[in-house]
Amino acid sequence: TLYYSQKMEVYTADGTTTTTDFTHFISIDFGTSGCGVSFSTKQNPEIKQVTFWESESSGVKHFSVKCPTVVLLDPFGEFESFGSIAKLSYEKKSGLKYPDRADDYLYFQQFKMHLYDNPDAKEIKAMNEKPFSFIKILALSLQYIKDCTIKELRKNFENPGRKVQWIITVPAIWSPAAKQIMRKAANEAGFDDKSLVFALEPEAAALACLQDLINTKQVEKASYLVVDCGGGTVDIAAHKMSIDEGKKIFIEELVPPHGGNYGGFAVNERFQSMLQDIFFTQPKKDFQTIIKKHPRQWMKMIWTDFEESKCVISSGDKEATIIVHVHKLIRQEVKNITGKDIKTLVEAYKKQEVHWDEGEDCIVLPYSTICDLFNPTLANIVALIRSVLSQPSCDSVKLVLLVGGFAESSLLFSEVKESIGQSHSYIDVKRVPNPVLTVATGAVIFGLKKEIIKSRVMKHSVGVEATVEFSAGEYDKYPKVLGGEKFCEKAFWPLVTANCSVYTGVPSEYYFRPLTEDQQVCIVSIYESPKEDVKYITDDSCHLMGTIEIKIPKRTSDQSREVKLVIDFSRTEYVVLAFSGLGNTEELTVKPTFIHTNKYLPTF
Repeated sequence: TLYYSQKMEVYTADGTTTTTDFTHFISIDFGTSGCGVSFSTKQNPEIKQVTFWESESSGVKHFSVKCPTVVLLDPFGEFESFGSIAKLSYEKKSGLKYPDRADDYLYFQQFKMHLYDNPDAKEIKAMNEKPFSFIKILALSLQYIKDCTIKELRKNFENPGRKVQWIITVPAIWSPAAKQIMRKAANEAGFDDKSLVFALEPEAAALACLQDLINTKQVEKASYLVVDCGGGTVDIAAHKMSIDEGKKIFIEELVPPHGGNYGGFAVNERFQSMLQDIFFTQPKKDFQTIIKKHPRQWMKMIWTDFEESKCVISSGDKEATIIVHVHKLIRQEVKNITGKDIKTLVEAYKKQEVHWDEGEDCIVLPYSTICDLFNPTLANIVALIRSVLSQPSCDSVKLVLLVGGFAESSLLFSEVKESIGQSHSYIDVKRVPNPVLTVATGAVIFGLKKEIIKSRVMKHSVGVEATVEFSAGEYDKYPKVLGGEKFCEKAFWPLVTANCSVYTGVPSEYYFRPLTEDQQVCIVSIYESPKEDVKYITDDSCHLMGTIEIKIPKRTSDQSREVKLVIDFSRTEYVVLAFSGLGNTEELTVKPTFIHTNKYLPTF
C-alpha cells in the first residue's frame, strides 16, 4: 500500500514540526457514486482500506473497497441500510423489514450532487418521488460510514476513542456554502468539529501520487494536472511541486480549481433520456408515471445494468455491447401508456442504433451507440482540461494524471489521451493505478501533512461591504455624511483578489469600529466577484457570498471597541475569527453564514 512517510509529523507554516494528539487518521472519500475509507495509525503508518460494509438490519457483509453512495429508508422514514446492501435489498425486495411495501421504501442516490448545484435545498426526492430532509440523508450516510469504520478498527487494534482525525473529501469546486452544509451534516452524524477536516479531492489524489513521482524522479519542480473523474463531477487541480533546502516537499497551486458536472452519471442521464424518447410520446410526463409506479425496476435498468457495464467497454472494441434487461412491469406499463409493445417502439426508433432481443427481453446497445452516449461528456472533459492548460500559469505542465472511478473507463482514458496529445503533444496523460482508491489514500496523507500544500489560488475576489472615506475619482459613487465627515457607502473592500495565491497560515485582516457606542452585534457582509478589480458591491459581477455575525462586548473607551476580523482563505474551508480589546487580544464570538449561488457554475 502506498504511503508517503513513516513519520507521524505535521509541518507548520514556518516549516517546523509539531506532534499531534491524534492516534488514528481516517479518511472518508464521500463520492457521488461510491464511498471509500482509508486509515492509518501512529503505531503503523501503512495506509489500509476498509474492505467490507455491513448492513445493520440484516447483518449481511458485502466485501468491497468502495460501496455505492445510496441510502434506503423504510416506509416510515427510518434508516434501513446503506451501500451495496441497500441497493440489492431495494432491487430484489430481499431482507426488507416490510417486503410487502417495497415500492414505498425511500431510496436515495446521487444526492451529493445537490451540494454542487443546489445546496440550499431543504428536501430531496427519493426514487419514488417522495421528499425527505436533505441534510438528514447526508447525516445518516456519514453516521453509517463512521460507525462501520469504528467497528472495523476495534476488530484489529485498540479502541481509537476520541483520538481520531477524520478527513472527509470534498470537490475543490464546491462553494463555501456547500462545505458548510457538509460540516453541519457531519456534526449531526457525530463528528466533532475539532477532529474533522476537509480534504480537496484532486489535492488528495496528488498526495497519493507523490511516491510514484519521487520514484520516477519527477518531483523536482514538477508541474502537473490532476483530473478527478467521479460519478457526479470532474474536478481539476493544477500543481507545481518543489523541494526546499531541507528536502521537504511542498505543493503550490498554479490556477484556481476548475470543474463541472461531467462525471460518469452524465452518461447514465443520456441513456435514460434515450429510453424516454424510445418509450414515450410525452417523455417527462410518462417518465414520472413509470418512476412512481415502478421505481425499483427502472432503477435497475439505469443504475445497475447500464452503470455496471459502461466502464468495462474497451475503446475500439466494435463488437462490444451493453445489454439492459427491461422488467415485465416496465414493458406492461409502457404498453398501457403508448398502446405499443417495446419491440415495436425500439424498431421504430431511428435516432440511435438499438436492438430488441425478444428472447431475453432486453435492449442491446451496439458499440457505436455506446460511444454516442459517452461523446458529449468526454468532449466536455477534454474542453475543461484544455481550458486549464491554456492559462499561462500552466505553461510548465508536462503531465496529466487521471484519477477517480470514472477514470477506469477505457473510452474516457483513450479520448483524453488522444485529444490532449493532438493539442499538447508534449504532455503525457496517465491513468494512475487503482484510480478508484487514490483520493481516499491521499486524504489520509493530507490529514498527516496538511501543510505540504503551500499555497492555493483564489477563484474569486472576496471582500467586505464597507463605508470608506470619500475620495473623488476613487470612492465617490455613493456619498454619505456621517458626523460632519464625508464617506462613500457600498464600497467593496478587498480581502483577497481573484487569481492571487494565498499562502498557508497567512490570513487576511480587516479592521473596523462599530457605528454606535452601544452596538453589541455587528453583521459583516462578504461579497465575491470573478473580477480582479472591483470597487462597489453593486457591480454586476458582484454577489453576496455570506454574512459574519460578530458579538461585541461593551467597552469604556472608543479605541478598545476596534474589531479585527481575520479570515484565512488558504484552508480547505474559510476560517473566520474576530478579536477586540487592548491589542486585539480578546477573541469574539463569530457566526459565519455562507449563501450559495449557481451564478458562476462553469459552462462550455
